[in-house]
Amino acid sequence: MTTSSHAILGVAQDHSLLSRAKALGAGMGLTPMEMDANALRLGSLPVNADGDTVASVYEYAASKRQEALDAVPPPPGEDPAAVTDAHLVYALSRLQADLHKDDPSA
Repeated sequence: MTTSSHAILGVAQDHSLLSRAKALGAGMGLTPMEMDANALRLGSLPVNADGDTVASVYEYAASKRQEALDAVPPPPGEDPAAVTDAHLVYALSRLQADLHKDDPSA
């Protein structure tokens, strides 16, 4: 599988992933300095016999995560289909009426 430079950079810049790799590497005798010096190389290393790399599986996972995020609707306050302008105008007219009920000029 071809690994993109973008995916390799993603691996090298993902603090959580690198922290996990450092923890596992420490158990294998790799020093934090060695891990830091090889963060870019880590992305291009194989993860299985099929030719997948750390970066290719990272890129796949990132794309699946983005698909899931894209499917999440916006917060209700930002979604005019959830709380419509008509809902707000109706509620505001009630508020206006309540606030000005004793005002004879209203």
